[in-house]
Amino acid sequence: MATTWLRREEKSTRWRVMPFLTPLLLLGAALLFAPFPQALRGYQGSPLVSVTGVALVISGVAIRSRSLQAARLLSALSLILAVPVFLFFHSETAQLRGLYRLHAVATEACQSAREDPSLSSEAVFEKAARLAGLDPKRSSHLGLRCEDPGSRTYTTDGFDPRWGLSADGVLH
Repeated sequence: MATTWLRREEKSTRWRVMPFLTPLLLLGAALLFAPFPQALRGYQGSPLVSVTGVALVISGVAIRSRSLQAARLLSALSLILAVPVFLFFHSETAQLRGLYRLHAVATEACQSAREDPSLSSEAVFEKAARLAGLDPKRSSHLGLRCEDPGSRTYTTDGFDPRWGLSADGVLH
């Protein structure tokens, strides 16, 4: 059953669909993590989950609201909460995609480092980034460690490793 404000004739239809944008945006954010379910589980208990829940509740109230003014206000508020969550998740999945691409070529790059010990770790990383199709200058959030049994790739927050892939491809 459509609420009263959805049936009202208006000059603009954007206010009719606005409360539905928040659930769609947050669903899109969750779908971005579809290839990385273990990473998505890493955000359990995060403030982002709380913000997502609040945005969905506010959006639901906006959909059910009988007052056009209240629906508009609640829709805008839910979008204000949902957009940063979506952008954060989009950024995180882009970093994870880069991590997996770097991991795919890490063995080859580390093998070349073993064959030519004069290569610095930066040169090995640059070679791996180019092999992965990444721009080495834009990949400063990624790291590569060539170890004896294999290689380890990881993302950083600027200082400490955040997500890492071991030589066998396990995300931790």
